Amino acid sequence: MFLPPKQFTVPKLHMGGLGLALPGMIFIVEGQPISTVHHEETHILQMRRYSPAGVGAFLGWHYGTGMLWQKITGQQIDFWSLWEENPLEIEANQKMHTGETPLKIETQALMNLALFTVILLGLTHWLL
Repeated sequence: MFLPPKQFTVPKLHMGGLGLALPGMIFIVEGQPISTVHHEETHILQMRRYSPAGVGAFLGWHYGTGMLWQKITGQQIDFWSLWEENPLEIEANQKMHTGETPLKIETQALMNLALFTVILLGLTHWLL
């Protein structure tokens, strides 16, 4: 989970997307600026924070209830307006022009990982 995602350059993506983040992978359309990579790295950070299943559940809820509300109120169903209101996209759009990757690993996180690894190894050794 702490490893940087593998980045792939592709000629095009579905629905005219410029980037796509999946757990452990980022797909970027050829010729995109680094800000697009930072946007997708923010989505990787969100998947680490909420888990891929949590992000999927949130997106299903956000788009499902949004489209249902559009239908009930007689509006034309508009995916792109829901996409613009999506809190995960808003966060990614805010972080895409910061000039640095949002995936920097903090020292405290590495220290916690080392500590819990030592504890786990110690408990395993003790149990055996």
